[in-house]
Amino acid sequence: MTDDSYEQTETNTESGTGRLTKRRPFLQATGAGAAGVAFAGCLGDSDSGDGTVPDTITIGVEVSTKDTKDQPSTARDVYKELTTGENVEATVGIFGSEQLLAIMDDIAQAETVHLTSGAATPEAPALLAEDYETYKPWFRVGPTNSTFLDDSLVTFAKERFDSMGWEKVAFIAEDFKWTEPVTEDIKQRLINEANVEVTRVSRVSESTEDFTPIYEEIENDGVDGVYTALAHIGTKALVQWAKQQRPFGFGGIHVPTQLPSYYAATEGA
Repeated sequence: MTDDSYEQTETNTESGTGRLTKRRPFLQATGAGAAGVAFAGCLGDSDSGDGTVPDTITIGVEVSTKDTKDQPSTARDVYKELTTGENVEATVGIFGSEQLLAIMDDIAQAETVHLTSGAATPEAPALLAEDYETYKPWFRVGPTNSTFLDDSLVTFAKERFDSMGWEKVAFIAEDFKWTEPVTEDIKQRLINEANVEVTRVSRVSESTEDFTPIYEEIENDGVDGVYTALAHIGTKALVQWAKQQRPFGFGGIHVPTQLPSYYAATEGA
């Protein structure tokens, strides 16, 4: 479990309402391997009594799901339905950074533990660092925030680009909040730290349906590869690159490819 809320999270405090689990013990009780257990206050012993953990653990948790529709206003509405209407004891999820930031104040007001499992904006842990007492119900269980994703892109380039033959690249990122920390400095970092020529850094709109003009410009740059930070529009970008048989490589952060079924779903693209 990742906790990127800086040093201030070491404080061990408890809400006067009794709904908040202490932050540090909560981390200990819901650590790696138990990501699907930390719902509805089910903290306690789950072993078989002889020190071993059975293959299957039944904890009797009622799970309620809502769809944010990838819209900040909808995220606020469904979050309030869960915490006020259904009185859940914990919430988990939120893929989009825009949606997470829209409910941060609601999380604080509800004083209900929230486990973020997708949204990568560093603005959320920054809020926690600035005002721990207000935002202490918030946790990130994955992925790391975008500042560290930026680091990982640079590290990969330093360690792998030479063997891949990528001396010149173009960088494309989808125009969402989670990529803002990446595109702010990725060009200069790749040049300075990975000794890579970067022809352009492009932020691509969510509404983009045809990547042909983008790929034409990149191909005219004479790059070895296009380096990416894509999620929402990643499939369109990848499938069109493959079908157009562009003469440059394609790789980087590409969230959809995490799906085990992705290769088959895109017919090997």
